[in-house]
Amino acid sequence: MSLKYRYLQFGLLLLSIVCGCALIIGCADDAEQKQELAIDSVEDENPTEQPEVETSAGPIVAEKTPDEVNHNQPTNPGVLYDGWENPVFVLVFTGRQYGYIEPCGCTGLDRQKGGLARRHTFLQGLRERDWQVVSIDAGNQVRRFGRQPELKFNLTAELLSKMEYQAVGIGPADLKLPAGELFAVAAVNDDNHSMFISSNVAILDREFTRRFQVITTDDSSVGVASIISEKLLESFFSDDLIVESTQDALAAVVDDAEFQKTDYKVLVVHGTLDYVRDLAKENSGFDLFVCAGAPGEPAYELEEVQGSARKILKVGEKSMYASVVGFFAADHGREQLKYQRVALDASYDDSREVLAMFKQYQEELERAGFQGLGIQAEEHPSGHRFVGSQSCAQCHQEAFDIWKSSPHSHATQSLIAPHGRAEIPRQFDPECLSCHSTGWQAQQYVPYESGFMSLAETMRLEGNGCENCHGPASEHVRLESDSASAEAELDSLRQLLHRDLKEAKNSCLECHDLDNSPDFHVDGAFDDYWSRIAH
Repeated sequence: MSLKYRYLQFGLLLLSIVCGCALIIGCADDAEQKQELAIDSVEDENPTEQPEVETSAGPIVAEKTPDEVNHNQPTNPGVLYDGWENPVFVLVFTGRQYGYIEPCGCTGLDRQKGGLARRHTFLQGLRERDWQVVSIDAGNQVRRFGRQPELKFNLTAELLSKMEYQAVGIGPADLKLPAGELFAVAAVNDDNHSMFISSNVAILDREFTRRFQVITTDDSSVGVASIISEKLLESFFSDDLIVESTQDALAAVVDDAEFQKTDYKVLVVHGTLDYVRDLAKENSGFDLFVCAGAPGEPAYELEEVQGSARKILKVGEKSMYASVVGFFAADHGREQLKYQRVALDASYDDSREVLAMFKQYQEELERAGFQGLGIQAEEHPSGHRFVGSQSCAQCHQEAFDIWKSSPHSHATQSLIAPHGRAEIPRQFDPECLSCHSTGWQAQQYVPYESGFMSLAETMRLEGNGCENCHGPASEHVRLESDSASAEAELDSLRQLLHRDLKEAKNSCLECHDLDNSPDFHVDGAFDDYWSRIAH
């Protein structure tokens, strides 16, 4: 066989291998893309997801000419700002934090998104590119009322100011705060300045709450207004709130001479996506409508409003994503828009400045104590009391040994030196203790009367103990220890504390929720987790 023929054979073989690899990779990418577009937030939190590529100055920028970029397809999740060169300015949208100032880290910070510490690093990275950044937050910083949410709101407001946010909407969840607390943070100062805005809701008096914000860059100006739909305001009855119809409020904004002069007009809307779509069709006085009331993640692309140049952007939940809109000079007329959603994942280092403020916040919780936070223990519905897992060991030694060797037994200790952020102890934080100790209502952040209070007072209740699933065992222990106890009474209490697997799973979900334990919501996860602690 000639040498030339051998070369030909080798070339054909190599070509087959390359084509096969390309086909396999292409199919994998296509399947992954379809899956990403179809899955809900449970699937998105899958720990196998690869974080977006990050450098010291932020995610890497691909070197592509504009002709090479297809803006109708989702951007490669490993490459951000694909084809972005010298934007005139960029708008950054976040919001709907709902109290999640940081990912808890219970299942590993690398598996969770969001947090103000990452967001600070993300925004710094944009500014290090010498981009003019206009930061806008839709609002809903908290999700419940009480002293701890008030502290979180104050902390968030301070950090948003540090991050140079120029406009922050007031959301319906924020209105759960006492009017005085909200007023102290959001009302205009003596110079009539505040980053907080609401076009149809004012606190105490209209003159104290800005209807809109005008933000100027070197070459452009942006007007930002914010409204809450009438539907979401139905449950609010307070003399401290001045509420206008959205129609009147929007008319007041678009008719304002200062707002009219802006080059680009944004309306943040707390309402459903359908509600926002209807507004966008009817209101030509705005260019971009930001939906801050729809579930799920931000879309991969801005939604177009048929028959117009207007766009719709959806803000994701719990500030796990940032949405970036870039404005680029065009040959004729208005700037060209480009859009990028950015997952605030572990590729963004924690800002040391923000972590220092988190530590101060935890110290403030410690100083306040449960009483200062307005937390009052409640009686358990059974009327029984928590006695601690060690009491179970007297009769259930094998089950106790399994628990003792599991992470559940170390749950409280893990708050003293949390994984990944050991310099910020959290053993005085009710929102952490509710799942990291024994005898709390996990989703209400309130202890039962005999539940864990502190390591000094109730050391026997440290860890996520047996009674969190089975219930307080005081009567069970008392009767089992009394030889005179009636068998029927013993059986009744044994049945009361018994849990089948369905009941056990429901108990697990109180702490292993989607935010704190995304792995737990993958198909088959419970069976895997249960196999580790089966007893």
